Amino acid sequence: NVTVHPESVDALSFHFPGAIRYIQSGSLWQIAQYLPGQAQGNYPQSGDMLLLALALPWHSLAFVRLFDPILLALAGTALYALAVELGAPKPTAVLSALAVCAIRPTLGAAFIDVLTDPAFLLGFAAGTLFLVRYRRTGTPGDLVLAGLGFGLALGTKWYGLTDVPLVILAGIV
Repeated sequence: NVTVHPESVDALSFHFPGAIRYIQSGSLWQIAQYLPGQAQGNYPQSGDMLLLALALPWHSLAFVRLFDPILLALAGTALYALAVELGAPKPTAVLSALAVCAIRPTLGAAFIDVLTDPAFLLGFAAGTLFLVRYRRTGTPGDLVLAGLGFGLALGTKWYGLTDVPLVILAGIV
């Protein structure tokens, strides 16, 4: 898919336009929206900032398609580590992480549609991993890393607003 142009409505209507509009204006305080009557331009945009980090040096979206598979691989690694941290045998941890990464919504977002879902998955999995690890070790650094992961997840997808607080609440209890 590296040579195939993205055709995803989300990528073409607000993810890419937001990154391109930043390159044009130099400001994060704008809404680049090209579907009338919809509000995707008001979406949390942390994931788009990751796309922008790849586009900005070249003023081109040529390499953004390569980033989601890397994020998905890192998310799979975090899921594996989380399963091991929770006490799963390593073969089970590998299968669990691969099962999450191999389903169509995950693969489609990373390899076909060029969406920000892999960035959410990475932030959410890493945040959960370090929160679980903090419960075991009590190391403040783990709590900081959990906060960074959850912050990325919160700012990337709307469903982070419901998912992240539930995991934090479960971690407190």
